[in-house]
Amino acid sequence: MGLIDAILLGAGQGTRYTQSGERPNPVPKQFHLLEGKPVFIWALKSLVEQVPLRRVVIGIAPNHLELAKQLVAQYFTKPNSLQIEFVAGGDRRQDSSVNAIELIKKVKPWPEVVLIHDACRPFLGDTLKNALQSYSQLKEFGGWIPGLAVTETIKKVKNGQVLETVNRSELVRIQTPQLFKFDVLVKILEQIKANSETNFTDDASMLESFGEKVAVFPGDERNVKMTYEIDSRILGSYLKKGRNEPCESEPVTTFTA
Repeated sequence: MGLIDAILLGAGQGTRYTQSGERPNPVPKQFHLLEGKPVFIWALKSLVEQVPLRRVVIGIAPNHLELAKQLVAQYFTKPNSLQIEFVAGGDRRQDSSVNAIELIKKVKPWPEVVLIHDACRPFLGDTLKNALQSYSQLKEFGGWIPGLAVTETIKKVKNGQVLETVNRSELVRIQTPQLFKFDVLVKILEQIKANSETNFTDDASMLESFGEKVAVFPGDERNVKMTYEIDSRILGSYLKKGRNEPCESEPVTTFTA
């Protein structure tokens, strides 16, 4: 595989994540300490340790850019060959992705592929290994995304009333990191900028919307996105196991803005 760059998206406000007794408007969850490090540092570390990256662009809300830079300097030991850059995130996920892609475009040669990962997914498990394997076997696609089977019954509901039961055999839960050919992302980027009304919930949706083929490979149940307080306890256990330490989770600490 040729050059690989990564984008780590951490510009969200994390409004669904709260803890008992937490003050109003806490710093977003990606900055919370989990097992001794900020969540987004674990996510960054997991990418760097599993694939030889040339550079990582970290997208952060403008009001938290300086905090993110300070935490990277404090908690992350950067390999000498790795470049880390920061970019201001936007109001929507796609705006943050676009800003990061524009930054990557400025450096030649362009990467062959780009990984786009959520800053609130600190433990990858086998996800990235599966991504690279899928890429090597399915080169005709423009993107490769991790998916998990839906095990619960899914119903379509409106105004509290069940409309239908959905066939779950055709459904998957999508994770990150998502892997994309960079030249395909650049092409899609131009089309997105020409149609600013679109709103995509993940980066693969951008490709799907413009007819690019996206492959799904097996995700990993341990690759949990920290959304609710209970997720921090589950992730703390995984991170401890990954370091061969006892499994009891330590409390999550928060920074002040």
